[in-house]
Amino acid sequence: ADAEVVGYGAAISACQQAQEWQRSLDVVSDMARHAVAPNVVTYNAAMSAAGKGGQWQVALGVLWSMWQQDVAPDVISYCAALNACDKGRQWQ
Repeated sequence: ADAEVVGYGAAISACQQAQEWQRSLDVVSDMARHAVAPNVVTYNAAMSAAGKGGQWQVALGVLWSMWQQDVAPDVISYCAALNACDKGRQWQ
C-alpha cells in the first residue's frame, strides 16, 4: 500500500507541476475509489496544486478533508493553505 501511495503522490505532484489542479483532485478521488488512503504528503501536494491554480477554496477544502480523514496536517499543510489564501487574496 505504501508503494501505491507513493505512486499516487508522484501523480499528484506531476499535476501540480503541470498546473492541473483539477486533475490532482481527481487523483485523490481515485485513491479513495481504490481503497488507498491519502497521507499528509499526497494531501499537501493536492493543496499546493489548488493554491497554485488560484483555488483557495479548494485548498481549504483539502485541508478540511485531512481533518475529516484523521490525517494530521503538518507545517507544510498549513503553509500550503496560507499560500493559497495569499494567492487568492483571502485574508479575512
